[in-house]
Amino acid sequence: MENIQVRQQFIIDAVRKFRREHPQEYNEVCQSVKKLKPTKGKFGEIDNNRDESIRWTLRIPKTLFKVLDYSLDNPRFLEADLEINWFKRAFPMFKVADKA
Repeated sequence: MENIQVRQQFIIDAVRKFRREHPQEYNEVCQSVKKLKPTKGKFGEIDNNRDESIRWTLRIPKTLFKVLDYSLDNPRFLEADLEINWFKRAFPMFKVADKA
């Protein structure tokens, strides 16, 4: 899959199919993302009762990630920064933080 539009459409279709076929796993991940999102206190502080050194960027259902990672290569799924940024915009339900 060399064409970026074809690659992105493949990802979009895979997420849609996953959501239809695995609604419970999809909803569980979306709910867990809401719980993981840190809230800001004072400037630069993270107030979320977690180790501040750990910053999650994305949380993707394991089954979906395996399908995409297996299907996409050169580059591998989410290996390129441009794809990561596109994925966060296209699927905000999986975005935990803006920056790692």
